[in-house]
Amino acid sequence: MGAPEEDLEHQLRANTYGLLAHLFVAEPNRQTLSLLASISTQASVKETPVSKAWGQLFCVAKTMEIAAISTEFQQLFIGVARGELLPYGCYYQTGFLMDKPLIMLRQDLQVMGFKRQENSREPEDHVAALCEVMAILVREDRKEQFDFFKKHMNVWMPVFFKDINETPSACFYQAVALLGTAFFQVEETFMGMSND
Repeated sequence: MGAPEEDLEHQLRANTYGLLAHLFVAEPNRQTLSLLASISTQASVKETPVSKAWGQLFCVAKTMEIAAISTEFQQLFIGVARGELLPYGCYYQTGFLMDKPLIMLRQDLQVMGFKRQENSREPEDHVAALCEVMAILVREDRKEQFDFFKKHMNVWMPVFFKDINETPSACFYQAVALLGTAFFQVEETFMGMSND
């Protein structure tokens, strides 16, 4: 069994992936927004990009109307024909949907023992699905989390988060993207992926 600090770190990492999955699978409901708005940002000894991003997300959850967030989600990710952004790994890696990266992802998921849920309407390379898988891998402290993050997430999600930040219609999801960006930078360091 790990040290209490390690256990807390795993829990925080898993919870962050879980929250990202929850916020990208559908627009947040009142319960999620109330939870985010009720969390107080305690002044830490050292302000970090992650703590600043959390603070911004808590603030926007308190101040934005749920109807505005719902409209924003629809505009960004659903749209009439399609949303402003396509939250799929294949699209970001090849410019096409249902392409080779999805085949490779499905093979890796099968080897790890993951099966697609029958009621799922989205392919496995959707940002929410990948974050959910990562949350499970971290929660179970599985060694596959390192390769999975490198091969299927970090190769495109930082660009996806950047695109959200640069989309004029984003407000709530800009805060979500800032959290994703800061969190992924911490994950890169944790996994020994520094560019130095």
